[in-house]
Amino acid sequence: MKTVLWIAVAIALLVVAFRALNGAKKFGLANNILLAKYTLEHQTEENKALILDRAKQILRRQSNEDWEPMESPYFAPWKYSLIALAMLELGISPALDGEKWIAPSKPLDIRTGDPRLELARRRLKRINGVDISL
Repeated sequence: MKTVLWIAVAIALLVVAFRALNGAKKFGLANNILLAKYTLEHQTEENKALILDRAKQILRRQSNEDWEPMESPYFAPWKYSLIALAMLELGISPALDGEKWIAPSKPLDIRTGDPRLELARRRLKRINGVDISL
């Protein structure tokens, strides 16, 4: 009986640890999304074209989808997540001091309305004084 109890406790601890790790990854992804929007707005037209071209290549690599749906506000988190990944690949740093890109394993793992986007928005506003929203 004690063995079953210990196994149940171990499984519960693993579930809690997995959820915490997954939440931290998604928060980093949300932060990337908002940083990408802000950073893209502060690029030259030439850099914007280069970044968008790389983002489209990444989308084709990952899902073989077209870019056109990404222009819809509903897909803004995916669009800016791909743009963040493109800037990371191109070596373009975030436009806010002290911020860094996080290389996500699943860049399309966050959707419009995810509460982590709001948490990241508040964090960036508190730390950097900029209010970035999608």
